[in-house]
Amino acid sequence: MTVRMLLFVLIMTTFHSLVKAQKEDSTGHAMEFAGSVNINNNGIALVPTFSLGKPSAIIELSAKKNRFSFIPQLRYNLKDRQPWNFIFWGRYKMIDTNKLKVSVGSFSSIVFRDGTAVSNGIATESLTASRLLIGELIPSYQFSPKVSVGLYYMFAKALDTTVNDLHLVSLNSTFSKINLTKGFLLTVKPQVYYLGIPELDQQGLYGNASLALSKKEIPVSITSMFNKAISSNLVAKDFVWNVGITYSF
Repeated sequence: MTVRMLLFVLIMTTFHSLVKAQKEDSTGHAMEFAGSVNINNNGIALVPTFSLGKPSAIIELSAKKNRFSFIPQLRYNLKDRQPWNFIFWGRYKMIDTNKLKVSVGSFSSIVFRDGTAVSNGIATESLTASRLLIGELIPSYQFSPKVSVGLYYMFAKALDTTVNDLHLVSLNSTFSKINLTKGFLLTVKPQVYYLGIPELDQQGLYGNASLALSKKEIPVSITSMFNKAISSNLVAKDFVWNVGITYSF
């Protein structure tokens, strides 16, 4: 656990230094760096069976150059002090106009779960890792600087027998930085999505929304997410929600 925490701190320190250097270098336009840290009371995933159901920390880092971007996301189980889910996105913007944007991506995901290992006939509790290779298509249309709508398609290919292939299709929208009062801003991202797992003959239709309340020129925001099953036979909770705090840099 000490090694994990040291690695965690090293990644954060390195990326924070890169972000600071990028902002201070007036000529450095080749690469853009950003990141965020979210602490919440209930780790939620769009794939309900991958949700944590315990307090979690989510660290998202971003490195962008021209139309390419690399976005690692590290999710940790705070209650048990162990990894929950690591995701490593690679994306490319095929179309990037003021209104229409189309991106394609491929990424790998590692989902950590409590499991049982048997050695010499003795069963012991252990942390298991399930691996997936994922492809995605992300078209979106920008109606205004604050309003956009989009589609999202994701196919996940299981790389071991502990998980199954899955398809996810989403219709989503973003209403960003809505002016409230005294400099407060609200961002709302509602979506409806279909999730199918053909091998298990399981499927579900879900409603999801994320909210972020922030104040101008302050890098800390209050965030929340809701996920509700509209019609589903997946083995997961029908309704989950969380609340957290996010620091962006």
